[in-house]
Amino acid sequence: LMLASAISCFQKPIRIETQENRFIFVFNGKAEKLANDYWTGSLRVNARDYAGNVKTLKDWIFSKKRESEYNKGA
Repeated sequence: LMLASAISCFQKPIRIETQENRFIFVFNGKAEKLANDYWTGSLRVNARDYAGNVKTLKDWIFSKKRESEYNKGA
């Protein structure tokens, strides 16, 4: 979630996929370089944007969970 939130400061995820109990954010473009910069500590982001993205992506995950649970019950 933290990595996806950092990347989403530069590009928005295009979809979210589920694999077992994990959620994977899918990005277009050069997300791999952003991920490498994140892990090496060289990625710099606006703190307010980052915090907002954490909240937005969490909301997306919970929405996807509810949707999945609803579809299992239908």
